[in-house]
Amino acid sequence: MYQQFMAVLSAVAVAGTLGACSTDSTGPANQANVASAKGSGSGGDSDSSDRVEIQLAAPSGAIFPGADGKAKYRDRGGEQQLEIEVEDIPPGTLIDFFVGGAPVGSATADGLGNAELRLNSDEGDAVPNPIGQTVEARSGGALVVSGSF
Repeated sequence: MYQQFMAVLSAVAVAGTLGACSTDSTGPANQANVASAKGSGSGGDSDSSDRVEIQLAAPSGAIFPGADGKAKYRDRGGEQQLEIEVEDIPPGTLIDFFVGGAPVGSATADGLGNAELRLNSDEGDAVPNPIGQTVEARSGGALVVSGSF
């Protein structure tokens, strides 16, 4: 009887562990974010993908107080991508983008007030690793939005 009880208890424990693993939707995403935040993912298998996204906000006293945005960095082993978006700025505004204080490109806001920069190493772009860096969008030298990876 004791052996049967222990066998059932063991089976229940294994099933509970497997169930917890299969329904945990945060596991892989959290692992990717931790790996990306540490700056890893620059090598390894081509199917691996580390992706980090941050929100960009306007500082107090900004020239466009309602502006906001986001930045996304993805490292797929041999391919790096960086996207920086700024929203809610006047159409036609020229935006200069910076990572860690270094200029990485510019874009002009479209008719909806959105400016976007997309860099992809597979397309020949130099893509800086922004992990641990500040991302800024500026217009005429004035800070529009910023955030840190």
